[in-house]
Order: sequence, then structure tokens, then C-alpha cells
Amino acid sequence: MKSLFFFLLCIFIIEMEYSVVNSELNDQGYCTRSISYRESRSVPYLETYKEKKWGIFYTTKYRWNYRTEYYTNWKEERICCNMYMKQNEKCVPICFHDCGHGDCVRPNTCSCHKGYQLMNSHNPVCVPICIHPCVHGRCTAPDVCLCNPGYRMNSDGFTCEPICNPNCDLKTAFCSEPNLCTCRKGYEKIDYTTCMPICSLPCDNGNCTAPDTCTCNQGYSLDLYNKFICKPICDKCVDGTCTAPGICTCVQGYSLNEEGYCKPVCSKSCHMGICIAPETCMCHEGYGFLNDSMNVCEPICPKACVNGFCKHPNVCECHEGFQKTSEETSLHICIPRCNIPCEPYGECTAPDVCTCHAGYSLATNDEAIHFDEESVCKPICKEECVNGFCTSPNYCSCWSGYKHSDINNVCIPVCNPTCSLHSYCEAPNECICDEGYQLATDNIEKNNMTYICEPICKEECINGFCNAPNECSCNIGYEKLNAIKSNVCKPICEPSCWSHSSCTAPNVCTCDEDYVLITNKENSSKCEPNCQPACPPNSICKIPGLCLCKEGYHSYYDNNSMNCEPICEFDCKNGICSSPNTCSCELGYINNKNGSCVAHCSIDCGNGTCTEPEVCSCNEGYVLTEESLTCEPYCKNNCTNGKCVAPDDCRCYDGFIKNGNDTDSICINACKDACNENGICLDDQGNCDCFFGWNGTACEEPTFCIVDILEGYKAYETLSIIKGQSHSKILTSETYPTCQQCLSEINNQTTCFEFQDNIFGEQNYSAVCLVDAGI
Repeated sequence: MKSLFFFLLCIFIIEMEYSVVNSELNDQGYCTRSISYRESRSVPYLETYKEKKWGIFYTTKYRWNYRTEYYTNWKEERICCNMYMKQNEKCVPICFHDCGHGDCVRPNTCSCHKGYQLMNSHNPVCVPICIHPCVHGRCTAPDVCLCNPGYRMNSDGFTCEPICNPNCDLKTAFCSEPNLCTCRKGYEKIDYTTCMPICSLPCDNGNCTAPDTCTCNQGYSLDLYNKFICKPICDKCVDGTCTAPGICTCVQGYSLNEEGYCKPVCSKSCHMGICIAPETCMCHEGYGFLNDSMNVCEPICPKACVNGFCKHPNVCECHEGFQKTSEETSLHICIPRCNIPCEPYGECTAPDVCTCHAGYSLATNDEAIHFDEESVCKPICKEECVNGFCTSPNYCSCWSGYKHSDINNVCIPVCNPTCSLHSYCEAPNECICDEGYQLATDNIEKNNMTYICEPICKEECINGFCNAPNECSCNIGYEKLNAIKSNVCKPICEPSCWSHSSCTAPNVCTCDEDYVLITNKENSSKCEPNCQPACPPNSICKIPGLCLCKEGYHSYYDNNSMNCEPICEFDCKNGICSSPNTCSCELGYINNKNGSCVAHCSIDCGNGTCTEPEVCSCNEGYVLTEESLTCEPYCKNNCTNGKCVAPDDCRCYDGFIKNGNDTDSICINACKDACNENGICLDDQGNCDCFFGWNGTACEEPTFCIVDILEGYKAYETLSIIKGQSHSKILTSETYPTCQQCLSEINNQTTCFEFQDNIFGEQNYSAVCLVDAGI
């Protein structure tokens, strides 16, 4: 390029010097110019000279000689116009910027190839066209996207998807941007790649395995009415509560037997019966309850046993001293049996007891033997012998087991051992309890000779025992219900039972009807209302059968089914309200400081606003760059020779200034005559930096001129040529002064540099010589 440029500027015709007078634009990038050239001719003249004669004299003589005269001639020449250059024998336009995938069709004008388009009017470079926008990437070839760092190409060939390393758990999350995993709806993040499902209520005895889905632990099954509660499984738990897998806790009034079943508990054993419910006995077949007792059963005989007792159902047993008659119809009647004859003065009216006729009284055997009488009827004493018999008129003898008292006719029984507290000796070895007391049940059942009398309470002592007539004392862990109900003892619970529950046994609280026991992770329990069907997520059961949404949620009904959805005080456009005042944004949107969803642009829009994902809307006075990524200021007239730093605010390059009007977006050269194109304008003060060979404030004064002499010219061999400096700044400067009529001034003292050029395929050498501009 340098050689061609130099060739166009230099005059290469031997013995001719050219100068451009004018040029005219022609077609196809060619221009014509008139150039002057110098020709020479030999002109004869009469020359006078001196010739020595005789060795000491000189004579004047004349002769014809020739001198070379030079004159100027003009001719037309076709050259490449400004902003064109010669290439392959054609003048082609010059574009300062490489067109890339396009052709330079006019000066600084590119025509793009198929599939490419100009970037913009400020930068006429051909860039590829992609039909589909390269999201998170850039278009590198027609319909070919290259992803930005951190993204990879999707299967569709034009969408770049973010890369997360390590990979996200795709079941619960997705990669929303490079190395950022975002949880799916219903999940929350616990570490970089893993999201755990969210259950609106804790999973009792289970784990949250999916949003609002509990999976029960082994030995538990999901409650049919509450999907967040796992109930323990027991094979057999009638009249009890399954409190743990395979563990049955019986309800009050029941206890667990060896077979694992809950059986009813009767505090008093059921005599001749079975316990069928708490504190409830049922007599065996043929038996009935004894008097007012609810736990002692006695056999039942349809006909009352006379002088006997019902020993088995429908079977009478005679009392001692009695015997049955021989009549089949009178098996329930027992008649007394007397081992001594009562006749002729009496009759047998009781076992071994004769009832004497008038004037007689029955005598004991001892009395009969003592008096040696045939009849056991003894004489009558005026004062009846109490517990004795009349052995002589008005004299009483005590019966066996009796002793005389202080009163002559009265014998008192003897009890051995003596009767205990709250009893007295009624008959020999027969103690009778005081009023308000009764023989202890154990004595009756065991026929214990030790008499123990226990107090009688008309009203049953509930959860207590009778310690004095009609006076109850509570069992351990119980206390009196109140002063009115003194026979009822209520259990004591420490600490006191929770709300909506009652103390049903010592330190045992039972929830009220329609309330259920809830135990949290800290083993703290409380009774909460039970709502059926179960309350929807994000709600609580306020009272039995009434669900209320939690704070931050409001209710709505769908097919008569209540639901609770979160409330967001701000608009969740481009997202959904996933929890109170929390928006979950759609892909391409993020939460702002207020919590709303706004579009996200991975590159800062600068002087604009991100209005859609990866789409910037510029502020007034700004336009999108060709890549449509950022907003840059817009200046009218394209800010020639300057940079647009703000809307219609052009900042001129060094050496250029505004053309009078500060708002004008055209910058003009600050130097006089633009340094005559022989230098560079340095600043807005008009200071020029002149090219090599020029001087002056506007670079209008040449310091030397250059003559190009081709090899083969007769003067070429006489020059002192400096080799190896063909690329000196003389030849690389953009412009330098040329000489027109100074060829004759060149001699072997002139500074010349060797120059090589290839013209029409041939290697040519020439000398570039510097001549003082003052010549």
C-alpha cells in the first residue's frame, strides 16, 4: 500500500518533472488531472574560447556548441480519485473501517453479505443477523448464537440456558441464572443445590416429602381427616388409645391384660360375677346382686328357702340344726331337728330347741341331764333367764358361752377373741358391728374369726374410701370435689390441665369432646379444637368446626370448599403471591426492594430502564446500542469528529472545537486551514504538529522538498545513497513537499535514501533525495 501510495505521488519519467494543475472526477473511481512535465532540447550557440599560441599568447576563437534548454509541457492523466485506491488495475473505494462480512462499495460505505446487516450508522460494520434473539448470548454468524459465559445452548439452537455447577436437583429446583438454583413452587432452599418441600403444618410422626405431603414413619399411618398427622398403628386396641406403634393405652377404667387387650377394672372384685365395664359387675347365670351391693352376687332360688339359704341357683341348703322334709314339693322348706325329745311337754320348734307347753320352758341338754327329766322343758322363772336357763325357780343358769352379768337373770355372751373396735359381743364368739358399721367383706368371704368392722357410707365413695360412717376420704392423688359432694373425689393434676381439657385421673389430662391432644417437638402438649373436615393449608381450627385463615391470608370458597390464599399488599404482577407480602417472580423477573416483581436484565441498562427480561427501554435522549444491551446518548448530526457524551451534548476530539453553537453536534478543526493537511491539529488552541518536512503555524512552509530519481537515470550512479532506510519517516509521513524544478540541484552531496517499489509486477529501485526548500 505504501509503495502504491508513493508511486502515485512521485514523478518517475526520466528528465521530466510533473506537477498537478487540476483534477476532474470521472466514472468508476477514476479522476483526470493535468500534469506538467519538463522536456529538453539541444540549441546551438556560438561559443567563444581562448586558445594558447606560441606558448605565451592566447587568441580568441569561435566555435559552435550545444546547450540543453528545458521547457514545460502539459498532458492529461487518469488517476484514482480521493478515497479510492488502485488495486488489480482498478480503482476501488476505501473504507476506513473493515467491512468484515461485507464489501466496500463506496467510500466508507459497506454492503453486507447475505445474512449480515450494518451495526448502525455510527459504526458501518457488517454484523450477523439471527432470526431469533440470542437470549443470554450474542449472534456470531447468521442464525448462530454464541452463549455468554455461564450459559450453554439449548436444544432449540438459539436459547442460552444458565449453567449451574454443581447441578441443581431438577425434581425440586431449576437453574435460573449461572450457578444459582431456584426452588420450585412449594419448596425452600436448604443448601446450594437442594430444596426441601414445604408443609404448611408440621408432619407429626412423619416427614415432609413433597409440598403439603407427609410420609409417615414406620409403624404409623396417615390420619384420614388430617394429612399432617400420622397416627400409630396397633393391631388390637379396643377401649384404649394407640399411643405408639403396637402400644395401646387403655382409657380410664380399663387396664391392659397379658394378651394386649384392654379389660374393664372393678375396684371391688365381682363375687360370683365378672367385670364387664369400669366399676360394673355382671352376675353369673342364676345369680343376682346381694341386697344393695353392686359387686357381690348370690344364688337365686325361685322359692324362698325357709330355715335355710340358697346355696346354688334353685338349690336350698338348710341351716345347721334344720333338715329337709321328704316331700318333693317342699324342698325349699327346712324343719328344725331336735336330738332330744321335746315331748310330752313341748315340741321341736328350732334345732335342738323344744318349745314347751304352757308352764314350761325349754331346757338345755345340760339342764335335762341335770334334772334327769324325760322332757327338756324346764320350769319357768318369773324373771326370764337371759342367755341362760331356769334350773330352779327363779334361778337362771347361763348357757355355754355365756356368763352371768351383774343382773341375776341376765347372762352375757363371751367372745374369744374379744370384739374389735366399733363392735360388741352379741352372742358367744359372735361380734356385732356398731350402728353405722358393717362386717368387713374379707371376713365374710374368708369366714375369718377375727371380726373387723368397717364404716358404712350411704353414698358410694367415688375415687376414695369410707373411713367413718357416711364420711369419705380420697385416694392418693385425689381431693374432695366440693363440700356438697363430699363422697366424690376428683383427681389432682399438677400442673393444672390445659384449656379445653379436664383432669380424669391423677396427673392425667383428657381433652374435651371435639378437641384433640397435640404434642409439639418440645414435648409440650395442649388440646386444640378438632375441625372435620380438616382445615385447609394456612388456616387454623379456631373452635371445633370453625376454620379461620392465618394472619396474612384471606379465605375464599371453591365448590363450597374453603381455601386460604396469601395477601400481598402490593401488586404481584409478573409473579404470584406465594406467602404474605412475598411475591414469587416468573422467570426473567426478580423482587425489588418493595417486594414487587420487576424485569431483570443481566447487563445494566445504564441510562434506561429494564422493562422486560433482558430488554432495556432508554430514557429520553438515549438510544439502544446495536447489540440492544445498553442505552447510549443520541446526538444530532452523528457528532462528527467527537463523542456523544449526553443527549445532544457532543464532546469534540483533541484538535476539534464546536462550531460556535454549544449545542451543535458538529466539531470542526480548531487549526487554521486544518494545518493545510500537512500536520495534525493538537488542541482547541489551534496548535499544529507538522509532518516531517513542513513548518509554520499552519504547516504551510516546507523545510525541504523531495525528488524521486529512478534507477537507470544517468545521475543515479553518481549519488551517495543511504541503503536500508527505505522506511524512514520521510516515506511513512502522510504528506511531504515535492520539488518541481530542482533536479539540477542534486549532486553527490545531496542526502538520498534507497526506495524499492513494485510497479506492474516488476521490482524497481529509486532514490529519494532531500533538497533544501530554499532552492
